[in-house]
Amino acid sequence: MVKLKLLQNEIKAILSSFKTKGSFTRNFSYFLSSRVIIIVIGFLLTPIITRIYDPQAYGFFAVLNAFAINFATISCLSYESVLIIVKDESKFYNLYTLCILLITLLSGVLLVGLIGFKEILNYSSILDIELVYRNIFLLTFCSLIYSLNQIQPKWNVRRRQFKYSAVVGLIGQSSSKLFTLGLGMFSTFHSYGIILGEVTGKIFSFLLNFNKTFIKERFIIYKKINWVKIKSSMKEFDAYPKFVLPSRYLGVLVSQAPIFALTIFFNPELVGSFALATSMFNLPIILLRNTLSPLILEKLSGFNDEFNRSSFVKRIINLLIFGSLIVFIPLIIYIDILFPIIFGPKWEIAGIICVVLLGNGVFEIIKLFEGPILQILRKETRIFKFNLITLIVSVIGLLPGIILKDYFIMIIGLTFSNFLFNWFKISFALKLINLNFTKQFVLTSTIISLSYIIKYIFQVILI
Repeated sequence: MVKLKLLQNEIKAILSSFKTKGSFTRNFSYFLSSRVIIIVIGFLLTPIITRIYDPQAYGFFAVLNAFAINFATISCLSYESVLIIVKDESKFYNLYTLCILLITLLSGVLLVGLIGFKEILNYSSILDIELVYRNIFLLTFCSLIYSLNQIQPKWNVRRRQFKYSAVVGLIGQSSSKLFTLGLGMFSTFHSYGIILGEVTGKIFSFLLNFNKTFIKERFIIYKKINWVKIKSSMKEFDAYPKFVLPSRYLGVLVSQAPIFALTIFFNPELVGSFALATSMFNLPIILLRNTLSPLILEKLSGFNDEFNRSSFVKRIINLLIFGSLIVFIPLIIYIDILFPIIFGPKWEIAGIICVVLLGNGVFEIIKLFEGPILQILRKETRIFKFNLITLIVSVIGLLPGIILKDYFIMIIGLTFSNFLFNWFKISFALKLINLNFTKQFVLTSTIISLSYIIKYIFQVILI
């Protein structure tokens, strides 16, 4: 009864907060509602897209997408991470200008580098698809657009334009899916359809961000450009290129390690199956990451006392654990059956991969708090060390499957190793703000394990 009363009070507090203009709950609802619509559109269109594009086309997209993400990660030297938390407005303008200059300069360097070393970048011997050096300009353009789209959302969060940002994201993602579908159905650019659709969505998002407020402030930026102050801001936040950038890049490598492993040691079809499985698995995670991460960072940076900060984190994590289990448990049991039905029989392997990945789903969502907590507490070196260890742990998890030449063992090893280390990282971050979630994590892990046991029992009965 006491716990039920506490839950009722929690729900009342959330509803009350929703009515308050500018509150975390209300801002979160703007982002969440747009992301939910995006997911619904994705679920409606993806089964059609997967019947138009084969796993090899998804593999081609996975390689180009990985390349663009790698570049976008380093293009601003992680100075874009400061745009939300920097207090002084002039420093914000200086850092924003710096990010634009870095993206422009490094995009030019990338293009020259790709032209100069195009023969080395020939992946045809590995992937049996279009040669990468034939796509030099596409790679450069994708990398440029990806980079520009990582700084603009931070501008909107700082200006508290949450509703507008949510609408822009909805239009961008919707146009991406529709353009991908159109290219697959009505053009001969079959191999390029998925990546071109992704880029089109990002272009729409970028252009729509040029609203009146943004354009007006851009003129202010141009008038206030001061190279001495830009250099001073770079020096003040030099911990970001020194520690945050390497740690973020290591994080990117962690997420792309299985793509590289499947590309080198297996075949394009498995790369495509893994790409679809991860895209479906990451839907709720990306939904919450894109929705919550900037809001969490903005909210945590506004707390002056540790008690309120800890209370806020505790409340949100409890809700995330409860909601994640409700979503992930049925998926663990049924997703491999649903995948071939929804996406077509050629995607059966993708469903099997998704079952394994879901075992780490809850902790991937809770991990959203790790970065903001460490960033607010200025533990940049810790972020770097964690990501370095995560990469090592991921490689160790992949090795058994690579040695045995079994992709299923490789995915299991990767998921289990990341599951254990995610638990450790999250516990460490929460301990810094005097929170202990050991009991909740043990209970969560037990429930997830039971869901796999139930799945196995169902399979035995059906056989």
